[in-house]
Amino acid sequence: AEYMGDLKALVVEAHMNILRRRYPQIYTSEHKLQLDLTQIRVEASDFYQALNTVVPASKRCNNDPRRALKPSLIPLLTSTLDSVINRIYAIFPDSSANSNNHEAFNIRPIIDDGESTIDYNLMDQSTSSTSARVESSRFVSIPSTCRFPVDRPRLLIDGLPEYRATTVLAPAILHILEKFPVHVLNTASLTLSMRTPEEAVVEVFREARRTAPCIIYCPWIDGLWSVSTPTVHEVIESELSSLPDDSHILLFATSKGLIDTIPATIANIFCRENDIFHMPGYFPSKELEAYFSPLLLEEAAQPPQVKPQNQQWADEQLPLATPPPPHRLNHQELDKVREAEEHHLRDLRLFLRQAINKFYKDARFRISLNRWI
Repeated sequence: AEYMGDLKALVVEAHMNILRRRYPQIYTSEHKLQLDLTQIRVEASDFYQALNTVVPASKRCNNDPRRALKPSLIPLLTSTLDSVINRIYAIFPDSSANSNNHEAFNIRPIIDDGESTIDYNLMDQSTSSTSARVESSRFVSIPSTCRFPVDRPRLLIDGLPEYRATTVLAPAILHILEKFPVHVLNTASLTLSMRTPEEAVVEVFREARRTAPCIIYCPWIDGLWSVSTPTVHEVIESELSSLPDDSHILLFATSKGLIDTIPATIANIFCRENDIFHMPGYFPSKELEAYFSPLLLEEAAQPPQVKPQNQQWADEQLPLATPPPPHRLNHQELDKVREAEEHHLRDLRLFLRQAINKFYKDARFRISLNRWI
């Protein structure tokens, strides 16, 4: 039931697309035109265009950090994304514990040489040659031994802002782990709350304990550390230390700089070897070749696509729509009209009586009124 509004908006937008393409005259004419409804046939391209236009209700209601990886970036970030996901499966056993029922993260297991593989569902269905070419690279092997409890799982992705760890990679990771609730801990969540920053931090951890297993996402944690007070730092450290050893809460954070440049208190939080993932500063030659070869060898060699203007339909002269016949009232509607008129006349009589009484009490108008009353 929660998707009915989105489905209705999708169908309406698809019909509007074919209406704009088939009858563009209705947007330039000042009169109502007569249309042939049999010519309005919705095609698959209309629904695909509507998918790119309609914003789901879940994206409009709240600021969801989850975003799927763009098809154009899959050749560049597939290996990095696979490495981060394997690290998360190693330190956060809840993410791989549900692989037996094959329902978490839209997992589709494939038995191959004794290892299980999953489809990350990184992008929506696309007919582009680039996405088809890299489809096979979206399968990642998961070690079967990563199912033991880990002491307070944490992961920090460090790298310069131009590495796009916070804006591209982290949202794609959260999109893959969509079965887990995500609680965002950033500057906006602390300053825009009606509570004090300390109370907002406590509320985030309280909700995380209530919805465990879950993820606490802290984008640009070094920026949060620089603008918040030492009291907020103490509260965050206290809440992290108060988590049980086998807590099912993953602290997932990103930074604006390398690990050597962030504050020492943050480095102490992510002090273990597997707690930090270093974002590579360059792409391997194979990934660059997979990214640029379709652009240079295929798309650049194709002639430019000319958008059809539908000139044939635009020049079509449509007849004016005949005005609809006047609506004939039934007995019930006639009774309502008569009753409304009677109420209106009653109000007029009351107003007239009050006006005459007021004038009659005034000595200036009494002589004139005596001639008519």
